[in-house]
Amino acid sequence: MVSGGVVAYNRFSNLDDNSIESREKILNQSLKRGKNWTLWNEVIMNNYQYIISGAYSTNGKAAIVVFEQKNNGNYKLSTSATRDKDEIIISGTIINGDWYDFILFNGAQTEYAEVIYTINGIKQDPLRFDTDIMELITIKNNELVKWGWRK
Repeated sequence: MVSGGVVAYNRFSNLDDNSIESREKILNQSLKRGKNWTLWNEVIMNNYQYIISGAYSTNGKAAIVVFEQKNNGNYKLSTSATRDKDEIIISGTIINGDWYDFILFNGAQTEYAEVIYTINGIKQDPLRFDTDIMELITIKNNELVKWGWRK
């Protein structure tokens, strides 16, 4: 009976971090603001070095989560931003020297989003995104890196 318990523990503790189920397990162990996290929208970046995910929990939370590939090919939780499910989430990180903004409209009922940057005091043209299907918005923004913003 003891050996069976060891085998079961070993089987579940060595889940392949490349699967959605294993990344959900990482979320459930790491993000305490939510319960029973589900990944539903993922963006693959830099040839699978990063996976940016939208997630929701059974207790009304939503998150943008960045998974970073480890040397062994599996993933670790790099950064996350968590809000109530009806709130817009804005987050960002540096990937290979490039700054990316991430925006998620998980439960916020909107038709579109307009993002307007002001860079060095100059208002930029608006970027318009369809939010009807609640996709994760990813914007590469190197101007923030130039001005010294860092992860």
